[in-house]
Amino acid sequence: MDQGETRRHNEEILRRARSGDLLEFPRELGYSHWGVYVGTGYVIHLAGEPGDGLSTADVTVRKDSFWTVAGNSRARINNIFDGVERLQPAKEIVKRAESKVGHRGYDLVSTNCEHFATWCRYDVARSSQVEAVQTAVSSALDNVEEVLRNVAENHPDCEGRSAARRWLAVGQAVIQLKDHFMQSKTDPQLKGLSSNK
Repeated sequence: MDQGETRRHNEEILRRARSGDLLEFPRELGYSHWGVYVGTGYVIHLAGEPGDGLSTADVTVRKDSFWTVAGNSRARINNIFDGVERLQPAKEIVKRAESKVGHRGYDLVSTNCEHFATWCRYDVARSSQVEAVQTAVSSALDNVEEVLRNVAENHPDCEGRSAARRWLAVGQAVIQLKDHFMQSKTDPQLKGLSSNK
């Protein structure tokens, strides 16, 4: 899509956006940057350099123009967890977003831009992107575990079964570590954002 089409698309999104809507800005690297539309053409979001949504140095909640945040992205209104999580009133969403401007903190797994945006709208910090990766990793580990279990039980020789059982034990330990890590990384109230004021 050329820049003119992207511009026209984003103008339409900006016309349709209402205060408290979550805006998603898909980036070229295969992830999306997220922010909260607060009206009059502004977005509050957790980002590094203005609008980049990528840099982890000095990541701060900031208020930028929609166009700064959008950059070359085709924005979309994506109130992703409406109907799943409890929706806050629009004024409360904006108030929550504004209350964090200037706060710092970033963790890819527990305090990223999508966590910030969903916390403002739903009072629960969630990231569909992180959840999708967690699901994929869990599925892959489950598949490896199943293969190792099958080899441990059915390999034709004793050495093969023994080696598979050792690898199965390692795999199960990795799964336990992953589960522990993911549980310890949850930050549903964004306590990871510290005041910088």
